[in-house]
Amino acid sequence: LLCCKLYSAGMKMSAPADPLHNSVSLRRLYPPDTDDVKCLAKHLFPIDYPDSWFHDIVTNDRFYTQAALLGNEMVAMLVAEVKPIAIVNKEDADLLSCQFPPETKVCYLLSIGVSQPYRRRGLARLLLSNLLSHLHASLGSQVKCVYLHVLATNRAAIEFYQGQGFQLHCRLPFYYVIEGRPADACSYALYLNDGCPPESCLQTVARSASLVASCVCSRLLSVTCYCRRCHLMPSCLYSIVRRLGSLMGLSCSDSITNSSSRSCSVSMLLMQLKHRLVYSATGSQGTLSSSTASV
Repeated sequence: LLCCKLYSAGMKMSAPADPLHNSVSLRRLYPPDTDDVKCLAKHLFPIDYPDSWFHDIVTNDRFYTQAALLGNEMVAMLVAEVKPIAIVNKEDADLLSCQFPPETKVCYLLSIGVSQPYRRRGLARLLLSNLLSHLHASLGSQVKCVYLHVLATNRAAIEFYQGQGFQLHCRLPFYYVIEGRPADACSYALYLNDGCPPESCLQTVARSASLVASCVCSRLLSVTCYCRRCHLMPSCLYSIVRRLGSLMGLSCSDSITNSSSRSCSVSMLLMQLKHRLVYSATGSQGTLSSSTASV
């Protein structure tokens, strides 16, 4: 669908020497703006949008729109749409981690552009900031991601988005057809309100390994508790635990010879080790209670 494509022209994050924030007025798009929007889009975007697209964005309330006006001249525009992740296009279906339900809301930034004479003066940043403020004010923390598509060769736009906190989600080969030629797009996402992308294969393996190691620590801790009750601490167990601890940057003295002291030292080390492994696997820091730490 053409209305789901985005090409953002010539915007680069920089500290504007002469911002227009105090001179420009912002408002939503209305049907009388159709001709101005068409004219602006013709100069900004290499895609020929159908008339139905322009009609939709100025009449349909499902779109969030902004027009930046300098006097009576429209110098910038933004079009976005909030939707459940379940109905986004298939190339965007993996934007969020599988922990989020299908009704989770995301915001698609269909179009953002600034007229050539007014670029690099803070207008794109102003429009994007207003969009984020609107999402927070109207939907609170429901929106977990703002995403967009941009021409892969449009370095100025990509640098702008990266400067605003967007991160590359994926590259989309042959996503656009411009003047009869295929062109790649990049999908970028800005995660909000604890939203997050799916974990990579490497992250999955690392998390699984940490959870397995944490289970091993739990077993060793049980053995250590038994040894404390029996007032003994086998040297081999003490050595294994010390080696595991050293691999995780935790230390345990090798000069302790008393079994009871060794048991106590090993118990504390195992608790620290398990705590660190669980954190690396889940990202949940948690705390060690005094009663647990003194096992």
